[in-house]
Amino acid sequence: MNNNKESYFWDKISKNTNSSFDVLSSSLSTDIAIVGGGLVGLSIAIEASNNGHDVVLIEKNHIGNGSSGLNSGFIVPKLRPLTTKKSLNQLLGEENSKTFLELVSASGQEIFNDIKRYKIQCQLNTNGWISAAHTSETSINQIREYRKEEYRKKDIQLLSKKDLQTMSGFNYWSGGLLYKSAGSINPKAYNEGLSDIATKRGVKIFENSCVQKIKEKDNEVYLSVNNSIVKAKKLVLATNALNENLHPLVSKSFMKINIYQGVTYQLPEELRKHILPSNSVITDTSPVQIAFRWTPDNRILTGGVLRLGLGKRLDLAKYVFGERLKNIFSPIIQDYNMPKSIFNIEFSWSGPIAITKTGMPMIIKVSNLTSAIISCNGRGVALGTSIGKLYGKYLTNNIYFH
Repeated sequence: MNNNKESYFWDKISKNTNSSFDVLSSSLSTDIAIVGGGLVGLSIAIEASNNGHDVVLIEKNHIGNGSSGLNSGFIVPKLRPLTTKKSLNQLLGEENSKTFLELVSASGQEIFNDIKRYKIQCQLNTNGWISAAHTSETSINQIREYRKEEYRKKDIQLLSKKDLQTMSGFNYWSGGLLYKSAGSINPKAYNEGLSDIATKRGVKIFENSCVQKIKEKDNEVYLSVNNSIVKAKKLVLATNALNENLHPLVSKSFMKINIYQGVTYQLPEELRKHILPSNSVITDTSPVQIAFRWTPDNRILTGGVLRLGLGKRLDLAKYVFGERLKNIFSPIIQDYNMPKSIFNIEFSWSGPIAITKTGMPMIIKVSNLTSAIISCNGRGVALGTSIGKLYGKYLTNNIYFH
C-alpha cells in the first residue's frame, strides 16, 4: 500500500487498490534497465517489453511518486510556449518540427485510446481543454493560431466570448480555443494502471529501491541498488526533476520547480450547473494563470506556481488558492448568497517539474549505453506518455535521438 502523503487525495478518490512492488533484494541481469517509475519510465517499459525485450524498472519510492502522480491530471495536447527567442523550426528544423508537433497534437487522443483499450480505471474525462484568452488581443492571436492549424480543425474549436461564458459560467474571458482531444484523469490511478500493464507484459518493477551508483564496463551498465547489482545492456534515466545527481550531465540540463495543487471541500452537486458546466478543464492566458477543473467527487481542483511568501508552503498554497477561487467565483457567491468559506481548500500537495532552457523536452545521449529523458515542462501526462512510447520503440531498435 502506498503511504505517500502527497498522493493522499488521488488515492482517496481512486476506486483502485494501489499496486505494491517488491524491494530489489538480489542481483539480476536484463536487456534494458529504467530508473524512474513515472509516466515516461512506465511508457518506455511497456513499449520495450512489447518489442520482446527483458525490462527492469527501478523506483526509489513508489510508482507515480513524482510529478507524474502528483499533477492536476490535465490532458493537454499542446506544447507550452517556448522559453527561448528561437522558434521551433530554428531548434529542430522544419521537418522535425512538423513531426514533433504532430506527436504533440495526437498525444491526447492517444491517451484516450490507450486508457480505453487497456481498460485503465483512472476517472477519464474527455470533455476537452479550454484555453481562455484573458485579453481581446490574446483572443485575436488565438484566432490567427486557429486559422493556421487547418489540418487540426476537427480537434480544435474556436470559442467566442459568449461560447466561453456558456461553457465556463463566467464572462471574464474574451474568447478562447477548445481542444477536443483533451480532458483529465486521476494521474496517480493512471500511473498505477500503466504499472499493471507493464507487469502483465513481463516488466520487473521494484519500489523503494534506490540506485546509488552507475558504472559502465565491457559494454554493459552496472547499477548498484541497495546491496545488489543490476546489469543491463541499456540504461534509461527517466527520473525527470528527481534526478538528484544520478548523472551530472542530466542534472545540469534543467531547473526544478515545484508546482502546487489544491482541492476544495466537496461542493453541492447543484454548483456544477453554474461553475464550468461543460465539465471541461480550463486554463487562461494571464501571467498569473487561472486553472481549474471538477474532480469526480464534486470538488474544484486548482494549482500553479507559488510566489514568494511566509509560512509553510502547503499552508500558503491552501490560502492562495482558496482566495483565488473566491475571487473567480465571486459572482456565484453573490448571486446565491453563499459563504465564501465554501471554496476553502481542504487538501494541498506539490510535485516537482523540470524546466529546460528552451522549454522543450530533451532526450540526452549520455553514452552509447545510457540515455535520459528530461522534462515535459508541465505537460507530462499527454506528452510524457507519447514520448515514452516513441522512445521505447526507438530504443529497442538501437536508435537514439541526438
